[in-house]
Amino acid sequence: MKRYKFNNLKDFDTNSQAACYLSGLNLPYKTLLALLKTNDFHLKHFALINLNSIDDQGMDLLFLNLTGQDGKIRECASSKIKDFISDNPKLSSYLEKHSDITAQSLNDINPQVCRNMVDALRYINNNDLFIEKVLKKINSIMNEVDITNAVKSYKFNKQIFNLYWNLYALENILHKQMKNPRQIFSLINTASKAGNYTIRERIAKIVLKMDSLGFDMAEYKKELSQDENFYVRVAISSSHIRG
Repeated sequence: MKRYKFNNLKDFDTNSQAACYLSGLNLPYKTLLALLKTNDFHLKHFALINLNSIDDQGMDLLFLNLTGQDGKIRECASSKIKDFISDNPKLSSYLEKHSDITAQSLNDINPQVCRNMVDALRYINNNDLFIEKVLKKINSIMNEVDITNAVKSYKFNKQIFNLYWNLYALENILHKQMKNPRQIFSLINTASKAGNYTIRERIAKIVLKMDSLGFDMAEYKKELSQDENFYVRVAISSSHIRG
């Protein structure tokens, strides 16, 4: 494999030859894991795409590739994590094992990484651990910016982006026996008045989730059903939780 090094991104012919060469090798699982440990973007990407089974070492490597890597690598790693956990929910224990990385991934600048990890959290068992982590981030954001007044700035947009995905994650991990539901009610009271409609839309989904868990959400459902934004009204009137 030494004759094919991806060290010159401008050399399209060399990279194409190397990609074709690797694709025809049908590399064994252990070799794919070895490629995941390299610092080469192309080798990592190739390994991730061709990873069709997983073990303990492989799951750990997938999480390690969720941070400090190119956006495409993070996206592909998060997609594999989601798919493997979806196929085998017992693997959701790795979300807890790598809880800090998982929580960090919800604030990735690549929205597909966020979506993949939000979907993976549907299978988590230790919900309270992540409820605490996600609420901590949500409260931090709302302490830094006034979400009731939408403004045009990079910082505000970035914070709203992160808030959106953390609210999405929160919806997926709420459960009937959660330790402190009062925190969720407090969040709904504040965030339902956000100036950005996408935040109110996500709050509507949380209200529906809480309603499905048996909490009295009639007041919030009524308020959000009268929201000025069409998408918020659709969200709160939706008969399904996921969306």
